[in-house]
Amino acid sequence: MTGGREGRIVTFYSYKGGVGRTMAVANIAWILASNGHRVLACDWDLEAPGLHHYFHPFLPPAALGSTTGIVDLFADHAVLARNRGPRGRDLYAQTARVRPHALSVEWAFPGGGSLDFLSAGRQNAEYLDTLASLSWDYVGGPFLSALREDMRRNYDYVLIDSRTGLSNTVEICTVDLPDVLVSCFTLNVQSIEGAARTARYIGHNSPGWEIRILPVPMRVGGPDMSRLAAGRQRARNSFEGLPSGLSGAAADRYWAEVAIPDQPKYGCEEILAVFGDVSGEPGSLLTAYERLTSAITDGLVERLPVLDESLRKRHLASFTLPVPTRAVPVVLAHVPADRLWAEWIGWALRGAGFQVLPPDSGAPSGTPAVVVVSPNFRGSPRTRTMPAAPDGAPGEAARVVPVMVEPVALPPRLAGLVSVDLTGLDEAGAAAAVLQALDQPGPLDGVLDPARPRFPARQPVVWRVPGRNSAFVGRDLVLDRLHDSLAVSRSVVVLPDGGLPGAGRRRLAVEYAHRFRADYNLVWWIPATTAHAATASLARLAEALWPGTLLDGVDAACARVVEALSADRPHGRWLLVFDDAGGPSELAGLVPSGSGRVLITSRFAVWAEGMETVQLGAFSREESVELLRGRVSGLGEPDADRVASAVGDLPLAVAQAATWLSETETSAATYLRELARAGVVPASPITACCRVALVGLREVSPAAVRLLQLCGELAPTPLPLDALVRSETLAGVLWAGQSGRADPLRFMAALQEADRSGLLEVDRRAQTLRMHRAVQSVIHAEVDPDEREAVRHHTHLVLAEAVRNQPDGVLGDEAPEGLQALWPHLDHTEAEHCASPETKSALMRRALGSAPGGAAG
Repeated sequence: MTGGREGRIVTFYSYKGGVGRTMAVANIAWILASNGHRVLACDWDLEAPGLHHYFHPFLPPAALGSTTGIVDLFADHAVLARNRGPRGRDLYAQTARVRPHALSVEWAFPGGGSLDFLSAGRQNAEYLDTLASLSWDYVGGPFLSALREDMRRNYDYVLIDSRTGLSNTVEICTVDLPDVLVSCFTLNVQSIEGAARTARYIGHNSPGWEIRILPVPMRVGGPDMSRLAAGRQRARNSFEGLPSGLSGAAADRYWAEVAIPDQPKYGCEEILAVFGDVSGEPGSLLTAYERLTSAITDGLVERLPVLDESLRKRHLASFTLPVPTRAVPVVLAHVPADRLWAEWIGWALRGAGFQVLPPDSGAPSGTPAVVVVSPNFRGSPRTRTMPAAPDGAPGEAARVVPVMVEPVALPPRLAGLVSVDLTGLDEAGAAAAVLQALDQPGPLDGVLDPARPRFPARQPVVWRVPGRNSAFVGRDLVLDRLHDSLAVSRSVVVLPDGGLPGAGRRRLAVEYAHRFRADYNLVWWIPATTAHAATASLARLAEALWPGTLLDGVDAACARVVEALSADRPHGRWLLVFDDAGGPSELAGLVPSGSGRVLITSRFAVWAEGMETVQLGAFSREESVELLRGRVSGLGEPDADRVASAVGDLPLAVAQAATWLSETETSAATYLRELARAGVVPASPITACCRVALVGLREVSPAAVRLLQLCGELAPTPLPLDALVRSETLAGVLWAGQSGRADPLRFMAALQEADRSGLLEVDRRAQTLRMHRAVQSVIHAEVDPDEREAVRHHTHLVLAEAVRNQPDGVLGDEAPEGLQALWPHLDHTEAEHCASPETKSALMRRALGSAPGGAAG
């Protein structure tokens, strides 16, 4: 909308069902969005929601099961209102917001247009119970006024698909919210009279503004033209004076033109007429919807921009499913980490006419099974319940087809079976291989339709993410929820549940990026502890996309990439991960607004205000035991259970315990005694685990302890190893009183001991190290108070030497090596308070910048 106009709310209402109301909402919403408007389509038919069927090719798979909607919006408000007592304006402003519940339709609408979908509610097993238990007592006038204000502020047009009949919920749609009411009816007496009676009621009960009422005959057609003419005249008489404000000629034209014809070809499937009809065809549904759109918008929008014919036909196919020649059941088994492969293989099988069933579906005896095999499969305990090679002779059990999606040997339970190897195949070849293994060769046109999931073997065009943790276990439900939430909300923040330390936010984000990388064309990891660090990382992304961009400086490069991604250039389907973010103000102006995805990890609960959140808590006991037994050879389940209980299932503590047990080959009983001794003074599980590790390390390698003390002063972000390995200053600290000459071999030995303690994270591939913030707190507390200032001063000197050893102009594809990776550590250690000339020189280099245009600063 231009000129500062507020949006317009349009309710589509019918006294009886079966008139085509929902289809009209879907098509007119698409026409408006295609003309550059921000549109929200609401499914207010709470008892029988169905609007989503018209948008399903453009909604993320399984989104309805995880997407909140109208019922959830009202329920959340009722709970908050009931608990808070007197309701003030701040409560309504907090709860009467539709955008957190809306799901974006994935289509590149021209002119900046957008279409969001607000469902009736999360479509799961609890939906009807939630609806039945909803207390409408708290949904009063002030709340509805705030909701109307929020809708009109955020959207140019809000289209509401109301339910039929008369009820409190219907009155919300028809009286309390709309600026325009489209009264839909067929040309039988009951439908006309009911719609006209409702229109008069609305006209007499206006909430303080005039609701414009547009009577619209629907499903008009048939062979008996005389009866049709009589029905239209009866309708006009019943709606006398409506639409209001029209001259006689204008009213004649309205009643002659505004009607929706009956088109039998749309009777079997929910297909958008914007794809099903060719633009400009007289008598088509699309043309009729265009006329109605013009009436709704007072002539502002009259046409759907012409679609390319090949594009129209390609997407038309996504609304229809091929008619299978047979419906052969097949079981599809996979571990959670292979979800994308399972979705794609399942799509291919269904497209070929198979009925795809999960392993626990109670499939008939003899049902063939497809098993997705990868390194994830081999290491997962979940495989114990999956199909396996038969013990008896062939034919006595169901046929099992292992499908290898990565190079890996078949696990023992599948040994001897004929497998299908998809590694190295393109999408068409992979689909053909799977179908041929099930004796279903044939054309792939129906299988590889345009609405299929992304082929999991695809790789992002641009990729920078820390290395995957091969020992990552569990969190499968959280990762699936995170993926579904990003599909719905586009921006999600991962927070520690109740401020729990060591919950594994960073590792979860790394695993998500790797597990779902095929969904994106661009994935970029952004250290976001400070605005400066995030700006520098975005600038490196700009340099990766457009070499030479950094010649204009960091800020200009950052601004360029934020602007480009906001317009989905040069790649759509992008994912940015802002790791360990400070408060929201730290990222102001740094988060693109395009159709990509933004994943934020933070420890600051303020992010939960107005953002979709995923709360990360302790492991389940099953996850703790799986991690311990996977990393500690010979550890029995009872012992693993006792260790997990002792460390409170806290992920960081479980991982430290696993490292210590594995590296020292200590028995579980001995370790539990050490934990109890370390926790004589009340301590958290992390503190107890760190103390146990430090006691053993002091005996083995005092130099490793001093290295950990220094790392305890650094920022909890990766530090390049080359800043330490040849540092003469560090050598003098680690081996006090001995030669200060750098000795890389000696340093690597100390580093290995520190790594084996589980107190330091060393990334061999990226050649970096970092220490978790929770571990740093323990290490810092264990340092003698008289030595703390000396440890911090030594840290300043080591960092200053690292800055001095870096060549000029280092900022680019080598990051996080180089100067930019050192600045967060100088900030964190408050190096500006250090009086040494070396530290002052390092800070001066940062202030001046060492690359053209100040790129290094």
